[in-house]
Amino acid sequence: MASVRYELETFNHRVFRPRTTPETHHAPPCFVQIELTVTVDIVFFRHDCITSFYKYSDIGPIFRRETILFNLDLLKNRNQAYEILVPTLRRVELHNASSYAFNSFVDEIIECGLRIGNETLNMQPQVLPLRSEFSGSILEHVINWEFSIEDLSSRI
Repeated sequence: MASVRYELETFNHRVFRPRTTPETHHAPPCFVQIELTVTVDIVFFRHDCITSFYKYSDIGPIFRRETILFNLDLLKNRNQAYEILVPTLRRVELHNASSYAFNSFVDEIIECGLRIGNETLNMQPQVLPLRSEFSGSILEHVINWEFSIEDLSSRI
């Protein structure tokens, strides 16, 4: 029988405006718009606690990407911003909308979007790119009580 425990080993979130403007395939906007691309990249590792052996987990990595386009003015109303951003984050496998960390991710996206919008106040209507990247690793600790001496010696 095996016992399994999961531990969030590392987790990073960053929101930024890319240095290069991507080629857009949208019609010229009437208002300043934000093109938000959310990326999630999570890797799983397995740690055999008895042998202290580490390897990539059978679960495999999670990689999700979602891009949405919306008017910059939407970010000025927190409730409207949440109505757009929360479903997007859920589609990329970030689900816990009631947690403090989840809300801080959404707030960070809002703040960065408003900041880049303020930098372009005097410009013509355009699409402003914004990136939100989540990356991390999850460590799966496994204690397998049904191992043999041969299993242990083969890993040494």
